[in-house]
Amino acid sequence: ELYIRWMQYGAFQPVYRPHGQDHIAPEPIFHDQKTKDITREYINLRYRLLPYNYSLSMRNSLSGIPMMRPLFMDYPKQELTRTDAYLWGDAFLVAPVIEQGQTEKEVLLPQGIWFDYWQPSKLRGGQVHTIKTAIDTLPLFVKSGAFVPSVKNMPNTRAYSSAQLRVDYYADLSVPHAKYTMYEDDGENPNSLNDKQYQSLTFSSEHLSTTKQEVLTIEVSVNGHYQGAPSKREVSMVINGL
Repeated sequence: ELYIRWMQYGAFQPVYRPHGQDHIAPEPIFHDQKTKDITREYINLRYRLLPYNYSLSMRNSLSGIPMMRPLFMDYPKQELTRTDAYLWGDAFLVAPVIEQGQTEKEVLLPQGIWFDYWQPSKLRGGQVHTIKTAIDTLPLFVKSGAFVPSVKNMPNTRAYSSAQLRVDYYADLSVPHAKYTMYEDDGENPNSLNDKQYQSLTFSSEHLSTTKQEVLTIEVSVNGHYQGAPSKREVSMVINGL
């Protein structure tokens, strides 16, 4: 059980490795079918989120902002010190299950509107929510106004391509304007930033409401180039919350 929880938790850390316990086989293949089926989904999720995670590492290189950070970095004025949840980039809040036999978890969400990643249903921040923690579920939340790029499952990172890109936007009128930048390079050149061999895809939103209608506008711009970049992309926009 705790091996499954570790593999769920690890999918949202900078380094994803299950090694460390001599008496527990590290690779999922050595475990029972249920364990393999559950952990496979989180390993696939880690791969699908590669454009989001890679952008986190690029931002870390550019600004020093850590990929994984405590809530008080983004919410310094809120009483969040008693939570074991943390932020994974700007979009995700992760509340890992770390106790054996735990069937529910109290999660204190920061102010604002948050989405349960698996539903996705809206939750109001600034209060504690009791979340059911089935063995196949990691409590995972996305803040309103977030853009999350992803790709299809792949067998390894060499098969990665952003030619077909899915971008989830988490819409709520409490966030009238939002912006997100996805970074990408060839994945091999260690000097891609200095050589200007990278591309940035910027997504911005305007979400307003009048007495007659609610209007959501999303704009996308692409800047820069690198050797091997897709000549064109098919982008599927998925709007959550409308």
